[in-house]
Amino acid sequence: MKKVLLFLIVIFLIDSLSANPVDTSIAKQVAVNFYNNKSQSKTQKSLRDFILVYEANSLQKAGNNQPLYYIFNAGNTGFVIVAANDQVKPVLGYSTEGIFDLENTSPATAEWLDAYKKEIQYVVENEIPATASITQAWQELKSGNLLRQKALKSSGSPMITTKWGQGNRYNSQCPYDANARAYCVTGCVVVAMSQVMNYWEHPVKGLGSNSYVDNPYGVLSADFENTTYQFDSMPNALYSSTPATQIYAVALLMHHCGVGIEIEYGVYGSDASLAEYTAGSPSAELALKTYFGYPDVIGLDRSQFSDSQWVNIIKNEIDSGRPVLYRGSGDVGGHAFVFDAYNDSDYFHINWGWTGYADGYFLVSALNPMSYSFPNGHYILINIKPTPYTIIPDSNHIVYISPTGAGNKDGSSWSNASPHLAFAMQRKYSQPTQIWVKEGVYYGDTNLETAFQLSANNSVYGGFAGNEHPTYDLSLRDLSFRPTILDGQNKQRVLSMAGATDTNRSLCNGFIIQNGFCNEGGAGVYMNGGRLMHCIVKNNVSDSGYGGGVYVRKNAHVINCLLHHNKAVFGGGAIVWDTSYFINCDLVSNQAVSNGGGLYNGDTCFVNNCIFWGNKRNTTNNQIAGNSSTLTEVAYSAIQGSYAGTANINLNVNNDGNDTSQRYVRFVNPDSNNYKLQPNSVCVDAGDTQVLYLSIYDLAGSNRIKLAQIDIGSYEYGCVLNQMLKDTVCMGDVYQKNGFNYTPDKKGIVLLVERYLSHDFCDSVVQLELVVFASDTTFFEDAICLGNAYNKYGFDTLPTRQGTMILQRNLTNVYGCDSVIEVSLKVIDADTTFLNHNLCYGDAYLQNGFAIHSDTLTPGRFQYQQFLTNVYGCDSVVLLNLSVWDMDIITVYDTICKGEVYDKFGMHLSTGFITDDTVKITTMTTNQYGCDSIFILYLKLQPLSDTIIHGEVVKGELYQQNGFVIATDTVGAGLFHAQRSMLNQYGCDSVIYLTLNVSLAIKEQQETFKVMVYPNPAHNYIDIQFSSVDLRNKEMELSDITGKLLKKQILNRNVERMDLSELTKGMYFLTIKGDNHVLKILKIIKQ
Repeated sequence: MKKVLLFLIVIFLIDSLSANPVDTSIAKQVAVNFYNNKSQSKTQKSLRDFILVYEANSLQKAGNNQPLYYIFNAGNTGFVIVAANDQVKPVLGYSTEGIFDLENTSPATAEWLDAYKKEIQYVVENEIPATASITQAWQELKSGNLLRQKALKSSGSPMITTKWGQGNRYNSQCPYDANARAYCVTGCVVVAMSQVMNYWEHPVKGLGSNSYVDNPYGVLSADFENTTYQFDSMPNALYSSTPATQIYAVALLMHHCGVGIEIEYGVYGSDASLAEYTAGSPSAELALKTYFGYPDVIGLDRSQFSDSQWVNIIKNEIDSGRPVLYRGSGDVGGHAFVFDAYNDSDYFHINWGWTGYADGYFLVSALNPMSYSFPNGHYILINIKPTPYTIIPDSNHIVYISPTGAGNKDGSSWSNASPHLAFAMQRKYSQPTQIWVKEGVYYGDTNLETAFQLSANNSVYGGFAGNEHPTYDLSLRDLSFRPTILDGQNKQRVLSMAGATDTNRSLCNGFIIQNGFCNEGGAGVYMNGGRLMHCIVKNNVSDSGYGGGVYVRKNAHVINCLLHHNKAVFGGGAIVWDTSYFINCDLVSNQAVSNGGGLYNGDTCFVNNCIFWGNKRNTTNNQIAGNSSTLTEVAYSAIQGSYAGTANINLNVNNDGNDTSQRYVRFVNPDSNNYKLQPNSVCVDAGDTQVLYLSIYDLAGSNRIKLAQIDIGSYEYGCVLNQMLKDTVCMGDVYQKNGFNYTPDKKGIVLLVERYLSHDFCDSVVQLELVVFASDTTFFEDAICLGNAYNKYGFDTLPTRQGTMILQRNLTNVYGCDSVIEVSLKVIDADTTFLNHNLCYGDAYLQNGFAIHSDTLTPGRFQYQQFLTNVYGCDSVVLLNLSVWDMDIITVYDTICKGEVYDKFGMHLSTGFITDDTVKITTMTTNQYGCDSIFILYLKLQPLSDTIIHGEVVKGELYQQNGFVIATDTVGAGLFHAQRSMLNQYGCDSVIYLTLNVSLAIKEQQETFKVMVYPNPAHNYIDIQFSSVDLRNKEMELSDITGKLLKKQILNRNVERMDLSELTKGMYFLTIKGDNHVLKILKIIKQ
């Protein structure tokens, strides 16, 4: 055995090391064997069914064409793609439906196959040997002996049922090209994402709207929020016969997807991105999150994962019921399609978005393991699922957020605050919207690259107590007293912002942005536009990227912000790649590995009234750096080590000192991150009051300009007086105290803040917690006995009749507000209460003041009375009518067919095992009065009857006996079995079994002889005894009730034994024959 095993191993190794091209005849056999293994038995194919429709070749270095793979159509029901070299996996893709049409192949399919081509050519040129598993797969497919791997599983049928495309009818809402006289195509990204959205049937309505310019077609717009997507009217495919309403439903969805991703339309191809490669860039990834309510979408690049991880990620998504949007890239650009199923051999089902053409199962790579795979720009969108959250702005276009939420959590008010800050910031709104965020710490989903994405036109404000009125003055927030923190947990970028023009710029105001981490740019804030104001950006690290604190990609404003202790390769505090403004900011104690410890400018940057101090390039002081061709205009700023510009101050390396020739920044305590200014700081009153984008208030909320002077940095020096007051007011009154003038519009607690500049130029902030009380009406319900005076709640009245009377008087409540007391007074006369009760004999009645024991009574009716005082203190008589009931006996007679289940009178009785003809059943029950009752049932079991009859007939005659009508001209000679069911005289099922001997000649009489069979019923065998019979030419046959012959035995002795051990329990027929005539038929029971 060992020699044989060693020989097989040697043969296997030789085969694995001697890889060869595969010709078309072998490839076709492989295709047939593979197809038949994957398809159902009724669709099995032969070699003649497979037609070679394409051969992919490669020009070798020697100038010879070498085939790389073949495509075979399996008639009209599928195709198989077979590799032309056994160094790679044998079958690259297949389908068991449709055909592979070379004239109608999508660009995505072509690029995917081209990737196979490159992989195979790479393996051949580099002489990479086949692995053992690849060699085994070839051997199995060549021989047809396929071994299924039981440990692997498949996902089931594809999730996407639609077969949508880019052209005719699908593009009827796309721009019309007058020159080409045709509509632009929808684009592969649009088809892929719209099919997935149709799978989820979400959203019913979109979020916000979008417009963009697509030359030469002009401005393209979509109002997502006011559009209802009719998923119920979207068929799986569009044809010329499809109703116009259904065509419009599909085409509108596709067009809105196109506007959402800002596609570049064209008649022969429309270009768009599936992946959001940079934060906020137009793409399907961004549009799904922003416009269509899929906020949890995650984009993954294949190059960041091992091959097995990549495959398992896709499998996990499909197992979770979520289709995957897939991007593959080739020589002429990227294409998008859908992965929605997989089989037990790691083939994934791909919907190419080409009206179903070439949809099938394909390998992610032709290599195994995929060590030499070609990721080639592969990118997927996973976790595509509709959000369960709802965000509803109030009538002032404000959304309210708190850490844990409140009420119904739709964000429509503080009492219904939403906890879903990330979704509220990212989603689009029909109007420019403010998002008010209550103090606290907020974290994002760490599965996402960026915790919070702020869409264009959205403004988010921190620093709220959580009870501010919609008319609240945002400048009165105390950001230091109510910190609102966005935290990246040292796992992800914290914030990205959008909107690079003054008409759509987003705003982030009043947050601490901390603990961000990423390998790219902007661990704290990635600014694809937007305005960052009154924020502290700290402790963020771009490990191998730029801009640890802030990364400006497009035109942005950074105003009144403190950036400290951030780190990156370039621009530890911030990096700029487009026109940007830094106004009244502090960039301190940041670090860059290469250059620009505080700020690195790569384009155009205007810096005014800012402090740069303590920033380093590694351990060297380094404040501002930039490319040589850039414009960095710094004015009225304080920079450690100086910087060229207008009215700039050269700061000393030390925070404070006594050298009068040096200029010190003099922060209050930089070691504890307190960067407010001391009174003798050189930055006090040294700024420019005429600077563009200047804010009225500083980072602490103090007035910026005092006596026409402004300080440098994010904090204005000066004193701040804070005063907290509490007071009350009545609805309808005007509150005019402590400098406030406020007319309440609803009751409850209102927080009011007023700011004014005192005589010594201190900012004075008065916060008032005002409780608003309504003029109230208090309702009471009370009762009194007729004849008594009512002296409560200030009333003094003597009722003169029974019934309900209303009393009312006006008062002033404890808050000085009008108050009305109203009493609904019920006047009660002496009453009589009648009670009726049923009591079982032997029980006691112990209610309503009575104590009656029925065992001293006889069954019957009795009356008792009791004198009481009711709940109102009035006289009351209780009359009790008591009925005493004894135990009763109920007797019932009934019938049932034996074997049926008796299901009456609360019983559930199976009669199959009852041997008696009549059975008596006695049970205890409860009668209608709740008393014990004896129930006796006499149940008569009617028999079921099975009858066995035998008959003979000459072939061709009509057999008409015992209810049977059998035409024997279509029946073969010999024994014929039949049965019929009927109801016997008791109404029970009865079966008649007929064994009919059909002969070819005149009926012969059965030989008369005695036969004894025992035991019967039998277990393992029966003995058959014959008396005084000539056994020559005699035999016996055993058949089941269907007439199927089970055993046949020649008779040689007067006592014969037949083995029954292999038979199942049931009834059988033993037939004795002589000279092909039936002599005797006996019924045998096997137990």
